[in-house]
Amino acid sequence: MMATDIGESNIEEINIIEKGGDYGWPNREGNYGITTLRDLKTVYNLTKSDLDLYNKPFAMYDHEEGNAISGGFVYEGDLESLRNKYVFGDIVNGKLFYVNIDPLLTDSAVYELTIIRNGQETNLKELSQTRRLHLRIGYDRFAKQMYVITKADGMIRRISKAYDFIRQWTIPPSTRGYAPPWVSSTLKFANCHCRSSADHHDHPLIHS
Repeated sequence: MMATDIGESNIEEINIIEKGGDYGWPNREGNYGITTLRDLKTVYNLTKSDLDLYNKPFAMYDHEEGNAISGGFVYEGDLESLRNKYVFGDIVNGKLFYVNIDPLLTDSAVYELTIIRNGQETNLKELSQTRRLHLRIGYDRFAKQMYVITKADGMIRRISKAYDFIRQWTIPPSTRGYAPPWVSSTLKFANCHCRSSADHHDHPLIHS
C-alpha cells in the first residue's frame, strides 16, 4: 500500500505503508526535520540517528515542482510505457508524475509526465484555462483504464496512448543547500493521448 502525504510548506512525499509504521508527522517533512513549536515553514537537515527514528519516504518532490501531492495508482493496463508505474500528480499546478514500481522498490526517483497536443508540448493549465487545477487521478481496476480529473473545468480525460523517449535535462544548481534527490539528469517521457469526456475526441496528453 502506498500513501501520499501533503507537506506543510516544503516537501511532498509518497510513503510505503507498514503495519505500525510511524512516518514522523508533524516532526518530519520528507527527510527533513521541522521545529514544530517555533516554525512549521522551515525544514532543517537531520543527523543519521535522527533520520532513523521514523519511516522514511519512498519518494518525494519539493515546492519548486508543485504544492500539494495527489493520490495515485499503479497502472497495469495495455499501455506498455505506463505499465508498473505509480502515476500521481500535483493538485494545484496539475503536473503529472510517476515512480517506477518493481517488487523490491528499487527506484524512488520521481519522473515528470509531459502532455503533447497536436504535436506540441502543453500542460493541464493551458488545456483547462485555469491556474489552480484541483487535479485528481482515477483508475478503473477492472477495465484497467486511467483518468486525469481536473475539478476546475469539470473534465475527465482518459489516457489512451503512451510512448517513451529520452530527453536530456540540465539540473540547475540548488538554491536551498541540498540537491533534489528525485531529479535525474536524463528523464524518460511518456506521451499519452487523452479523451475528453466533453467532446469525445482524442487529445494527445502526457509526457515524462
